[in-house]
Amino acid sequence: EEALDRAVSVLMEVATSEETARGAPPLAPATASSSPFCPAPDSCDALEDLILAREPDALILGSKLGEAELLLTTLDDSLSSFLTEMTTVSGDVVRLEAETREASRLATVVADTLDRLQGVVGTLTIDDGVRSQITQGSVASASYDRALTDVSRAITRLATQRSQDGGGRGIRALDNFEQELESLVATAVARSTEYISDLFSDAARSADRRLAAQQTLSGRGKLYQFLFKHAPRAAQEALDVSVALGAKAHGAELSSYLQELLRLAKPPSLSKADTLASPETANRLRSALTAARFALSSGVSPMTSGVSESGSMKGRTSLFTLGGRDAVVEKCFAPPVTREELRAAEARAAAAAAAAASSSSSSAASPDGAGPQTSRQAVPLIPYEEVFRSWLLAFVRAVAGEAMFATDFFLCGDLSEDNMCGTMFGDIMASWHASLAKRLAATYDGLQLLVLMCLARSLRDDARRRMIAALDEFFDQVVEAVRTRFLDVVRLNVDALVRAAQHPRMTLGSTKVEKTSPHFVTRRYGEFVAAALQLDAKFLSETDVRADLLKALPPLRKAFASLLARLSQSLPDPRSRTIFYLNNTGLILSLLRMRAVADGASAEERAWQSLHSAHASIFAEDMARRHLGELVTYAREVKPFLSGSTEPPEGGAPPAAVTDVK
Repeated sequence: EEALDRAVSVLMEVATSEETARGAPPLAPATASSSPFCPAPDSCDALEDLILAREPDALILGSKLGEAELLLTTLDDSLSSFLTEMTTVSGDVVRLEAETREASRLATVVADTLDRLQGVVGTLTIDDGVRSQITQGSVASASYDRALTDVSRAITRLATQRSQDGGGRGIRALDNFEQELESLVATAVARSTEYISDLFSDAARSADRRLAAQQTLSGRGKLYQFLFKHAPRAAQEALDVSVALGAKAHGAELSSYLQELLRLAKPPSLSKADTLASPETANRLRSALTAARFALSSGVSPMTSGVSESGSMKGRTSLFTLGGRDAVVEKCFAPPVTREELRAAEARAAAAAAAAASSSSSSAASPDGAGPQTSRQAVPLIPYEEVFRSWLLAFVRAVAGEAMFATDFFLCGDLSEDNMCGTMFGDIMASWHASLAKRLAATYDGLQLLVLMCLARSLRDDARRRMIAALDEFFDQVVEAVRTRFLDVVRLNVDALVRAAQHPRMTLGSTKVEKTSPHFVTRRYGEFVAAALQLDAKFLSETDVRADLLKALPPLRKAFASLLARLSQSLPDPRSRTIFYLNNTGLILSLLRMRAVADGASAEERAWQSLHSAHASIFAEDMARRHLGELVTYAREVKPFLSGSTEPPEGGAPPAAVTDVK
């Protein structure tokens, strides 16, 4: 209604102005009683006349307004399309700017990376010794550096194009550059592969030369990170070349080192006849039975007569002792035996063989063969424990060096250590397992097997500290092989003790000192258990090997106690049986304490101490009952002298002089 009022007012003003211009009287204004919808009659007539007069103009105006409305509608549609197109263009512009910035960043990163790589390559030098061994290394290195120069020039061209061209052409130029860069990098990697092959070709015969070649390449890890990113296939070829040549180098090196060690290794000290009490040594058991009579008749302590003066038996008895072999475990990570030391040992062996050959005539004349035996003992041999330690330590260091080189130089996170270790060291690991199995099959020395288990566990822990997980399976196989053989040897000793029997020609009345040890079996058992507990106290705490040892000792103790019980039944009276038990159990306890095994520190010592104490009580009771009468007579005869009386006892002989009594 307000808009209509304003429209009527405007129309009336227009009509009034036009009539006034024509000389007609103005329209009378609406009275107060009239409304905008019901004007005065005169005004309505004038307005009607005015509308009729202006109708053609109104029609023309309406037509023009319709055209204007159509134009506005078309303009609105065009504007909407324009806005949509502008939005799309704006997104393209934003994307174009982002691509331009990314292209600029990539170009900067590539340029900076190449600058650093060229700086690293510029600082690399090849030692004269390595250069003389590798004839093609310098040529391949020069072609390799030329390839890097080509990459640098391509990056320079890219920077020039980006400074001269627009954004679109710059992006297209970057795409072309990436293709060109990939081609150039592939060429560079191919040439670097040739370089590695040439560098390691002469080194394939020696692990030492390979180490020198690795030191030559020690600064190129960043380079291969770049190459693996842009040309992974060609860079993988370089890695394959390194692994293949490493297998050849280490295979030859470690195999020859193992053969040299085994050639100078001591043969197995014990045979199946050297268990604690094998049937072949049953005749020695009679010495254990005659030990009690010998000790009583001669006054010689069984402890001091435990080892015969016979050289052969003394040496055989000592095989059940550690004999300083625990020192090999203590120096487990000391440098392995070098080839120079092996050559020196071979030279000494050759000299000893020459000396034996020169004295062959005199030794042949000797009835007991003492000459050849002396020359043979002079040949220097390496304990197998040292062979085991030296080779495994050299093997672990070789694998660790290759793993570190592959990780640092190639920087390939997807490199599988299992695959690398299996490819590069698979043959030599199989050769070692075969050699170890052959040695273990001929070994009956339980203490040596315990020492080998300690060494294998220490070296396995060292490999784990070096984070070489690929060696876990290898060392698990080594430990399991030695562990299985150790348990077999313990079972053989238990069976030998169970089957041991008294010699049929045993003479209890003889006091002759035999060439064999009076306590041959007992000393063997005591030395073995004492040495095993000594290893346990030093090296086997909180280990799986200790569980095997503690599981193996009780059956051995029960079998030996049963053997003592069977042998004691052959003695004529209880007193002799008691002395027999005291001699043997006392020898075992003295060996345990002499080998620095703490008192009461083991179940073995507590068990033998309990048996020894029981028989000691029986022996003391028997001695007291046997000599109580003599003690009473002695007290009666001595009492007068103690009280100061010089009268002889009633019915007795005159007292002796005081000095004689004293």
